[in-house]
Amino acid sequence: MATLYFFENLRVPFLDKLFSVLTYLGSEAVVLLLVLAALWCVDKRFGRLVLYSSLFSLGTNILLKNIFCVARPWVKDTSFTIVESARAGATGYSFPSGHTANSVTVYGCIGTYYKKPAMWAVSLFVIAVVAFSRLYLGVHTLLDVSASLALSSVILLVVYWAYEKSFRSRAARIVLDAACVAFAFGVLLYLALAPVPDGADAALTAEGVKNAYSSFGAVVAFVISINVDDRFIRYKTDGVWWSQILKFVIGALLVLAVKELLKAPLNALFNYSNVAHAVRYFLMVTVGGCLWPMTFGFWSRLGKNKTTQAEKLKGSCCEE
Repeated sequence: MATLYFFENLRVPFLDKLFSVLTYLGSEAVVLLLVLAALWCVDKRFGRLVLYSSLFSLGTNILLKNIFCVARPWVKDTSFTIVESARAGATGYSFPSGHTANSVTVYGCIGTYYKKPAMWAVSLFVIAVVAFSRLYLGVHTLLDVSASLALSSVILLVVYWAYEKSFRSRAARIVLDAACVAFAFGVLLYLALAPVPDGADAALTAEGVKNAYSSFGAVVAFVISINVDDRFIRYKTDGVWWSQILKFVIGALLVLAVKELLKAPLNALFNYSNVAHAVRYFLMVTVGGCLWPMTFGFWSRLGKNKTTQAEKLKGSCCEE
C-alpha cells in the first residue's frame, strides 16, 4: 500500500482525468474493438493470435482472482482513496490486474508478431501506461500489476510459439484449439464446483464464475469460427478505406447488439443461470467470427466497383 499512498499524494485533477482515459486502453470494450478491427480489416492471422493470447490470459485471470480472492485496495484499507472515475471499471477481485493482462496480450502481440523496433516501442509504451494507470488510479496494488505483467508475458510467448507451430503442422493446430477449449472448460469446472473460500466476498466469487461461463462460450465459438472460416468462408480483409470503415462500424455495432440485446431474453430463457452468459458470448463470437465475415466479399467488391467506375469516368474525361 505504500506505493499507492505515494501516488495518492501526487494526484492532481489533470492527471486524474488523463489516466482515467488512458486506462481504457486495457478495458474489455477497447480490446474487443481492436480485435475486431485486426480480424476484419488488417490481418486475420494477427487477429487470431491476439484472440488466442487474450482467451488464455482471460481464463488465467479469472481463475487466479477466484483462487486468491484479494480485496481491492480501498476495501483492505478504508482510509485509502481512489480516483472515483475508475471505480466503475474496477470490478471483481484485485489480484491479478485484468486491464494490465489485456494490455500485454493485445499490444504485446503487436511487437511480437511484427518484430519491428517501432512496433515494440509502441507496444511497450502502451503496456507501461496502462499498468501505471492502474496504480495511479488506486485500483490495484504493485503486486497485482507486477504479477499480471509477468504472467501475461509468459502466456503471450507460449501462445505465440504454439501459434507459429500450428501453421507448420495440422496436428499442432488441433492441439492448440483443443488446449484452448480444455483450459476454458477446466477453469469453468473448477470455479463452478469449488466452495467459496472463507472470508471471500460471495458476490465477487459469483461474478468470477459467471465470467468463466462467458469465457467458455467465447472460446468454443472462436475455435469453431476459425475452423469454419478456414474450411468454407476464407474471407479476405482487403477493401478501400471507406468500405473498410463501414464494414467495421456496422459489424462492431452488430456484435455489440448481440452482446447487449440478447442479455434479457437469454436470462429469461435459462432462468438467469450462468448458462445464459455462455450462450450469449457464444452467439456474439459466432456472429463476429462466422456470420458477419460472410458479407466481406460484398464490401470488397463494393469498394473496388466504385473505384473502377471513378477511374473509367476519369479516363473518359481525359479522352474528351
